[in-house]
Amino acid sequence: MKLLSTTCQFSFLETRDIYYFIENTCNQIPANYSQINNFARKDACIMKKQLLSILFILAFTISTFAQSAGGGDCSNLFLSEYVEGWGNNKAVEIYNPTANPIDLANYQLGRFSNGQTFPYVSALQGIVQPYDVIVLVLDKRNPNGVGLEEPVDPDLEAAGDLFLDPVYVFGTGAMYFNGNDGVALLTPSNTVIDIMGKIGEDPGFGWPDQNGAMWTQNQTLVRKPTVQQGDANGYDVFWPEMEWDSLEVNTFTSLGFHDCSCNVPPPCTTPSNVSYSGLNTSYSIADGPASLVGSPAGGVFFGAGVSGNDFNPAFAGIGTHSIVYTYVDGSGCIGSYGLCTTVDFNVGIEGTEISTTDGIDIYPNPSADRFYLSFDNIDGIVNYTVYDAMGKEVQNDAFVANGFAEKTINLAKLANGVYTLQLNTIKGSFTEKLVKE
Repeated sequence: MKLLSTTCQFSFLETRDIYYFIENTCNQIPANYSQINNFARKDACIMKKQLLSILFILAFTISTFAQSAGGGDCSNLFLSEYVEGWGNNKAVEIYNPTANPIDLANYQLGRFSNGQTFPYVSALQGIVQPYDVIVLVLDKRNPNGVGLEEPVDPDLEAAGDLFLDPVYVFGTGAMYFNGNDGVALLTPSNTVIDIMGKIGEDPGFGWPDQNGAMWTQNQTLVRKPTVQQGDANGYDVFWPEMEWDSLEVNTFTSLGFHDCSCNVPPPCTTPSNVSYSGLNTSYSIADGPASLVGSPAGGVFFGAGVSGNDFNPAFAGIGTHSIVYTYVDGSGCIGSYGLCTTVDFNVGIEGTEISTTDGIDIYPNPSADRFYLSFDNIDGIVNYTVYDAMGKEVQNDAFVANGFAEKTINLAKLANGVYTLQLNTIKGSFTEKLVKE
């Protein structure tokens, strides 16, 4: 993790750094505050850890997936789904595994019928967008059609992008395949880019798997996500289960998209300009909400006391809090920036904290009711005021200290909590936290 400075200001180069920072700052609540009602708001901190942990896990999963998705070239179109259903329910899905649009004018669909070594072809048209598909469907859409003109299933028609071969002419038409025809994606010169089946082989009713089960007749086949390129060798042995998954006949729900390991986000360049403003370094528990402004806009604030774009000291509670702004850019890359703030009781009450060298001692502290003030080498009038957590004056008194004196402060009638004692003496003003429990 790299910090911007030695102060509590930081930006994260990796999502795991967010979790590291939260782990090392969320527990900076003073020990003597841990029993105070509603002030040690560790529940908010826990929520923050959970949210940022989810963010970390998501980023780590994407990174790990990207590193493991190797083994193919992901450079050209290939067949991603094959539908050989009842009647005229025939469809082929083509997937673009690249980061660029591809024009189908440079391709054609071919059918190697009943063991033939030459294809019947159909011209293609349209643009396949990056990591997207185009669904080719046999063009039988006449709702009144019967027999050989029976319309395709309405769900299949709805999934179609390009409808081919409306009229059957012997020796033409790639879409008139059945289970024993090889279906191929071809170049204009009939070079095989990808094929489902084997050229020159008539398997009978269809191609089986290695256990003899029928796969290519009355089936929907979906290319496995690990396949990253087509089978350009149309003459090798064809075992469909090696690269395809089999679904029941007339299954159309997986058309229109394809899961493929080619579709891996590029390595992220962490946004370096993420920051925010509006958070002070300290607040009183009685202060109102502070508005936070993130840059670039559109990110999310995390942290105790955060609601939307506001930080509320009363909701955050006593202690030191890390407030993180996380922004996700258009490429899905994550940048985060954080600042620390401290919420205390009555920040506006003047006076230095009492030390043992001031000649003043307060004991016991914490106490159930009475606190004893002892003075050594302090003369003159001493005024004291006790404030509650919201800055309201709850008790005051004055007395004369002639070198040495002792005074009792009785808080028996007040609720348990943390109070601030302010002393005004000839040596100056002093403050001390009184914990009543």
